Amino acid sequence: MSSVFHSVHVDEILTEIRDIRRFRVAPSNSMPKKVFVNCHYCGYSPGNGIPASGLCPKCGGSSWERFALAKRLIPPNML
Repeated sequence: MSSVFHSVHVDEILTEIRDIRRFRVAPSNSMPKKVFVNCHYCGYSPGNGIPASGLCPKCGGSSWERFALAKRLIPPNML
């Protein structure tokens, strides 16, 4: 009984791997992402990245959070 479950599970994994390879996008075809930086403490967002001093000009904090806008991973011509 466990061998049947095992073979079904392996088949599902192999199918997922084939799908991942099929929809893989080369870096040259991927869309650029806009990355934002915010101060962890006060939420201040410097326009041109983290200041050279590494400190937030608004509150003096030194912890920064980076995030990128989510964009489509599969190009429209592959859908």
